[in-house]
Amino acid sequence: MRKRIPYSEALQRKLIHLSMDIHKVLLRSLNIEQRFHPKTMPCALNTFVFRYALCVVIFLTRWIRHGEAKEIRQERLVNHVMDLKTAAVATFFDGLKTHDEMPKDVHAEAKYVLSAIGAYTNCGKGGWR
Repeated sequence: MRKRIPYSEALQRKLIHLSMDIHKVLLRSLNIEQRFHPKTMPCALNTFVFRYALCVVIFLTRWIRHGEAKEIRQERLVNHVMDLKTAAVATFFDGLKTHDEMPKDVHAEAKYVLSAIGAYTNCGKGGWR
């Protein structure tokens, strides 16, 4: 990742699987009963919890690419969590208005990935795709 070359197909699959794993952990941690969990991948793709998990994975890959510090202050971590939640919510809409590069980049990459794997994304003027 630090070489900044396009991700291989194998790595792309691993990142999607990691997003699904985080999605499942989040559902369990939220005490959402198993019967209410999405039954299929297409259903999961269009939930906030999956989109948040995807944003977390994208954030982590970005962190690795940029060689961020290993330790992070609690205040900064809380800010990142809020930014990632906002980026995830914005994937259901036209865009994200912010001057902060991190959530803007995460949002753009998440929209791209979601579109590529068949999730609903708002295409702006053209409506839902």
